[in-house]
Amino acid sequence: MAHPSPHRLSNRRVALVMGQDLAYNREVMRGVQAYAHSKAGWVIRDGPLARHVLKPLREWKPDGVIAHLYDRKIAAELIALGVPLVNTTNTLSDLDVPLV
Repeated sequence: MAHPSPHRLSNRRVALVMGQDLAYNREVMRGVQAYAHSKAGWVIRDGPLARHVLKPLREWKPDGVIAHLYDRKIAAELIALGVPLVNTTNTLSDLDVPLV
C-alpha cells in the first residue's frame, strides 16, 4: 500500500462511493461527513457506485474508500486502488474487504 506523500500528511482524502437512493446510504454518508467535519484536514468526496466515477477517483488519489459494494467488477477496481477500503453491504459476502 502506498504511503501518503509528506505534503498530504495533514489532509485525509476519503471517498464515499455509494448511491444516495437508499436511506441507509444517506445515513452512512451523513455520519462520515459529520465525523470528517469534526476533524481538521479531512476532505470527503462522494459519488455513486458507477464506472464513470472510477477514473476521477483514481486521479483524486484518495487515502481510503467507503463503498456500498454490490457490483463485483467495480469492487475489483476499487480494491485495485491499493488504499484502505470498507464495504457497507454484505451483498458480495465473499469479498476480502472489511464490512461495517
